[in-house]
Amino acid sequence: MKESKYNFYINDNENKIYLIYNALKNTLIKDNEGKIQLFVKQFKDDIHYSPEYLAKEEYNDLISSGIIVSNDTNEKQVVIKRNKKRLEILHQKKDVLSLVITPTLRCNFKCYYCFESLNTRKSEEYISVDVQNDIIHFVEKSIVENQIKKIIITWYGGEPLIQSDIIFFMQKRINEICISHDVDLISNMVSNGFLLSLEICNLLYELGIKEVQITIDGPEQIHNKRRYYPENPTNNYNQILENILQANDNIKFNIRVNIDKTNKDFVFELIDDLIKRKIWPYKKNVNIYIWRKFKPKIMQVLFYQQKNIQL
Repeated sequence: MKESKYNFYINDNENKIYLIYNALKNTLIKDNEGKIQLFVKQFKDDIHYSPEYLAKEEYNDLISSGIIVSNDTNEKQVVIKRNKKRLEILHQKKDVLSLVITPTLRCNFKCYYCFESLNTRKSEEYISVDVQNDIIHFVEKSIVENQIKKIIITWYGGEPLIQSDIIFFMQKRINEICISHDVDLISNMVSNGFLLSLEICNLLYELGIKEVQITIDGPEQIHNKRRYYPENPTNNYNQILENILQANDNIKFNIRVNIDKTNKDFVFELIDDLIKRKIWPYKKNVNIYIWRKFKPKIMQVLFYQQKNIQL
């Protein structure tokens, strides 16, 4: 056995937290005291089970999670073959329509890395009734003329929930069209989460919007500074977490953490707080993923999978 070329070692020596992420299999394991990392790096290309280093269960976890692979495994070819297959599937999916709908470019936040921080948008800016109807007409026309069998809709912004009435109107009409033409429909949303009350959450679920991405950029003091909410700068973070905690369990929440040099040292503090508040991994509908720029123009997504972390 040998060490995977796609391992990333995430160490917080001060708090004694060690994680190993494998990008090829998209798995994460907790490494108590960093002993697994030392074991893998020590033997590297000649890894074999040895009870003096690891328990048998721990060794098997390394294999199943892709942290170590057989010596004859060509991981580069695995990636090439996987991507080639994805491209072939994509080219075959001519009967799938994917839409990103932005009901408004306005946002109640003023995040420093977003265009909204310039505060140049007019308060009345949103898509008109004519545009709403044009989009709905386009959906139905595409189904009829292109034999569309599946539609994927992402509600985006700005903050889309500022214009929740537009979302409710358009989603309902598109639902009706898809039902009448026997078309599969998947709907999701990208939101900052502040307006996602239990009432709104239930309405979204009833309309078939069952997945929401919410960005949280660190623990309370970091998030409130980076993702600034002018109306109430000190309660931004707590309100979002309370919304997630109280939300409909049937909606999947993907918590995205944007990482750069200003907040990279606070990721574990955020995770500790989510655990303390019994949000993650206690709520099975909540996932976390980290978005970090490792090199210019190269982005790596780290997915925290609760099944691989033993608390």
